[in-house]
Amino acid sequence: MSNKSRSQILYDTYGKKMCLSPFLNSFYATTGVVNLDQEVRNMVRPCSVITSWSGADNFPWDIQNSNILESRNTPLWKRLRQELLNGNMNQLPECSTCNKAEEHGSSSPRQLNNDYMFEHLDIDIIAEVQRIIDADFVADRVHAIDYMPSNYCNYACVMCYAGASSQRTLFDIKNGAKIKSANNPVDADFFALLKDVKILGFTGGETILQPEVHAVMDYVIEHDLAQNMIITMLTNVSDFPDSLIEKFKKFKRVLYTVSIDGVGDVIEYQRRGSNWATVEKNVIKIHQTPEVHEIVNHVVTAINILSAMDFVDWCHANDMKFAAISAVFQHNKLGVAALPPELKELALTRLRNGRTRYEHYLGTTYNNYERNYVEMIDRLISTVENIEFDPDALKRFIKHIEIEDIVSKKPLREVVPEWAPWFV
Repeated sequence: MSNKSRSQILYDTYGKKMCLSPFLNSFYATTGVVNLDQEVRNMVRPCSVITSWSGADNFPWDIQNSNILESRNTPLWKRLRQELLNGNMNQLPECSTCNKAEEHGSSSPRQLNNDYMFEHLDIDIIAEVQRIIDADFVADRVHAIDYMPSNYCNYACVMCYAGASSQRTLFDIKNGAKIKSANNPVDADFFALLKDVKILGFTGGETILQPEVHAVMDYVIEHDLAQNMIITMLTNVSDFPDSLIEKFKKFKRVLYTVSIDGVGDVIEYQRRGSNWATVEKNVIKIHQTPEVHEIVNHVVTAINILSAMDFVDWCHANDMKFAAISAVFQHNKLGVAALPPELKELALTRLRNGRTRYEHYLGTTYNNYERNYVEMIDRLISTVENIEFDPDALKRFIKHIEIEDIVSKKPLREVVPEWAPWFV
């Protein structure tokens, strides 16, 4: 049975808006960017994209009593589980990212994560969810955890923010922001929880540059937990040291999510600090490493959507059969809502014309995966078709790009000439 079929059992049992994250997942961060008069607090949220609960205090996901497990069972967490079970996701402002994605025809983090859990988590998921419901929505173990120890990163991506990149923190400070960043030690029960964790994800910041990531991997290996654990790494692919491969061999499976938002000048503009030749070399090396299963993540913006077929063609030429297409909703100044009608139509024309070159794959079997190139293009088309042009978003886009152009190797009008008339 496919992952999507198993996910459908979840929706048939608990409703089509059910999300596994508050039941099985945790996004745990010991780093933060705050105003100068605030302190950085450790926090644990159901996922990385969830926002604050309306009416809660300023830090609704704070760790309680230096205890992660206790913090996952506060009234806030229990209420969220109840609301999702009741089918109220569309009414939850905390779930706005997924709501917007699904409203505009894109795959949402919720849907992708549900499929992901069914593919990689070797437990009876339906039974475990029911056990938590029967226990008055208390979850007494963590099955999957994403750990963010630091925002240290060597890139300053134009769609990123200070909390996820130390380079963006410096950029924002230089542009007048009164902020600071800090890292804290892990909480008291972090290492004890790892004995039950089946999927351990590392995020940041750039994961392979963070010493804390390597320290936790070493701990897991030394305590004989690795052989039963899947680890995931989110990387900008600026490096892929051979020393990692020996560590990866100890784990049940390694899933390496590589961020590729375009090719050539486009990725170098959107992910400032990147070098396309280096990125391409490292991605191909990862692809050829049997200990690693790579997943390409492509963040769609008004910058790269006009050259999206170049990205698809590159994936095809290099046998990258799957790419997660994620549109920028949290940072709407860079989303495709900023595309003027003429550029939106140009993007759709290029995608539709490109699709015809891959349609012959539709007759292949599902296990062939070649048809994923068509599905990739269809997700890109759906993202553009279902997001309406917003003149205010265009204004925000222009203002933002004018600032980014000051420190970029090339201005956007040279990287994407189609945008030139709006930057005179």
